[in-house]
Amino acid sequence: MSTDRSSQAGLPSPALTLGPGARCPTAAQRWLARLSLMLAALAVVILVVFAKLNSLAMLAVGLGGAAVSLTAAYFFLSRRGVRRWLSLGAFILAPIAVMIVFAFAQVLWVALVSAAVWLLAAMAARSAVGNRADWRMPEYPAQPPSSHPYLIMNPKSGGGKVERFDLKRMAEDLGAEVFVMSGLEPVDVAQVARKAIARGADLLGVAGGDGTQALVAEVAAEHGIPFMVITAGTRNHFGLDLGLDRDDPSSCLRALSDGVELHVDLGVVGGRTFVNNASFVRLRRDRPESGLS
Repeated sequence: MSTDRSSQAGLPSPALTLGPGARCPTAAQRWLARLSLMLAALAVVILVVFAKLNSLAMLAVGLGGAAVSLTAAYFFLSRRGVRRWLSLGAFILAPIAVMIVFAFAQVLWVALVSAAVWLLAAMAARSAVGNRADWRMPEYPAQPPSSHPYLIMNPKSGGGKVERFDLKRMAEDLGAEVFVMSGLEPVDVAQVARKAIARGADLLGVAGGDGTQALVAEVAAEHGIPFMVITAGTRNHFGLDLGLDRDDPSSCLRALSDGVELHVDLGVVGGRTFVNNASFVRLRRDRPESGLS
């Protein structure tokens, strides 16, 4: 069996192990990481010391611009729709506004020097991480092609990627049984997956967001069968971790006939399974719980 990179991910592994493809950071990478932190601190010191010598107002402007940029970056990564793009606009405009204010105060050089040091810090951090290929997960020979693959698809995920890429038809042409989440009522995808296994499904897959992926991955791990990720979500963080093509979810379907296995550990927080990240927020009793993915 050839090793197509758009692979299925086996998820029964109970413990984290470093496979043959894993690498530890070198001494040079560790020093580059330290240099990145020192440069970032120097950038802040430059802004604080020299702006403060001219005016406390300049210091407030600089720190305020940094706070706005960081907040906007967070909202850009965590929100969707109009708020996401408004956040991107704020992220771009905040440093420009700081530059203009510093220019009028005749301390533009402070902002420019600080920005240059930030850029050097980012370059050092990027070099410390190393080549992304060095971080590729170890791959293992896949089991023979599934005789009864069962895929769950969320047509609303990713702005309608399931329909846009014609995933249902393509999966059925490859011999998969497809369940499309439809209707206004919430769907218990874990229960759907368990019923599919009871009817003989020997592979589970999801075309949807990371939260849906986590629910079905848990069921696959419980029964020791392969789990296939189809990158039909909005950001597809889990698919990124696996090295899948996030721009073309249809390419993931090749794993039905020609794939490799990746062994992935599942995490549990508060009795709920997640595949790559979990967040903690304080909510009122009348609001739903935050999701895990």
